[in-house]
Amino acid sequence: MAEACSFANLWVPFCRKHDIEPRNPDSYFLLKGDPTKNKKRADFIKDRRRMKREYDEFKVKINNLPDSIRRRSDAFNAREEIKTLKTIRERGIDPTEPIMIKRATWMADETHWPGTCWYRTSNVKASVA
Repeated sequence: MAEACSFANLWVPFCRKHDIEPRNPDSYFLLKGDPTKNKKRADFIKDRRRMKREYDEFKVKINNLPDSIRRRSDAFNAREEIKTLKTIRERGIDPTEPIMIKRATWMADETHWPGTCWYRTSNVKASVA
């Protein structure tokens, strides 16, 4: 949502300034024909190139979100597992017993996806970490 709002802060004023139709950037940039036709402002071409560049960057960011969420979740889960294993070692708990490890999936704004912070049983050996 944050990425979409950031792009919209650029896209909407561009559309208003140059009377752009359709307002959907994907549809607009896929249109065939001369984009400068019936445009009166001299800065249209510069603004259009900038918007095309911004839109391409926006699409890359959105398409990479699943990977970045997975990396962030894996890093968090690895830290939690190490903390749990240190606690087990300090308390002298039998390392062959299943342990509870906190697992989470993160959103781009660094909050948990609703319902994904959960515990699972794992057979991790205490000698790891």
